[in-house]
Amino acid sequence: MRHLALLASLTFFGTTAPVAIAQTAPSASPSAGHRTRPCTSDATVTQYAEPKYDDVARSANRKGSVVVKVSIDPSGHIVKTDLLESSSNTHIDAAAMDAARHTTYYPTLVDCRPMAGTYAFRVDYDFSGCYRDATMVSAARPNIYPQGSRAALILITINRDGSVKNASVAESSGDFEFDQEGLRVARTSKYSPKYLNCVPVEGTYSFRARFDRSG
Repeated sequence: MRHLALLASLTFFGTTAPVAIAQTAPSASPSAGHRTRPCTSDATVTQYAEPKYDDVARSANRKGSVVVKVSIDPSGHIVKTDLLESSSNTHIDAAAMDAARHTTYYPTLVDCRPMAGTYAFRVDYDFSGCYRDATMVSAARPNIYPQGSRAALILITINRDGSVKNASVAESSGDFEFDQEGLRVARTSKYSPKYLNCVPVEGTYSFRARFDRSG
């Protein structure tokens, strides 16, 4: 296939490689069922390696991105990696760098010839919900409405699936019937479990049963 191209110089992250900026001459279509790569293309990923985060990285309680500049030789092998955009967390950055090094690449092509180039390896992470206490999703309705003011504190243990493991009166209202109703409401309410390192774990929730009616 013949190409008519004007070559210019384009800098990728500090390295210079020729790139075609003019149209190429028309060529015959490839035979049916046969696919070819574009004769001018940037470096691409052939097999992506997932980042492996340690507990310190997961406990960052943040989300963002890391960009690693990967320098690739004409054979597609990694020459070096440089941190281009940091997460400001060394453990997250290290996981992104390691993933970039274990990813495989196809080199830059210019006029169907493999050439040295670079690839911007981007990792998006989100650990903003990885540490969270157990929370109430919806509260059950009480069945009794006593006169005056009542308040009780119920301590609930929440299982990993959000179900109630047990409940006990931590602070009594001084009214046994009200305390028992508070326990019933606490047990039948719906909860979301505690999360630790992005994994649901057993946790506790303080349920305050309060009622105030005068007259």
